Amino acid sequence: MKVFKGVFPYVLTAGMMVMQSCGEMPPEPEHKAVVKVISKGEPCWFYCDKDGDSLVDFRLNISWINECFSDKNIHVGDTLVFNAFPEDLTARNVRINEYGLKSVNNRLIKEIRQAHELKKLRNMAAQEKVK
Repeated sequence: MKVFKGVFPYVLTAGMMVMQSCGEMPPEPEHKAVVKVISKGEPCWFYCDKDGDSLVDFRLNISWINECFSDKNIHVGDTLVFNAFPEDLTARNVRINEYGLKSVNNRLIKEIRQAHELKKLRNMAAQEKVK
């Protein structure tokens, strides 16, 4: 009985922790914002307006910005749709990865990447003809 009394509280506590970790995480909220200013420094920050008052509400860093998305596809005035925590982004620095950004001006990221790859392929083909 002593062993039962000594072990039971630990088993009960561990079971409760496991039950909480098995729960489903809530989905990340989807946000829509307009780019107002783009910083050219390292890393690249997009200062965004969420509520349409033409004032910057938060800044966004996309951690996988590369040649495909440098200055060619995201400009001032573009609408970004992305998923990120927390629900209220006001006065925050938000970092997202490549899976967080959903679209730029209602154009899916997958479409933008395909267009970029197609452009690279066409440029390579034109260079081969010149040689």
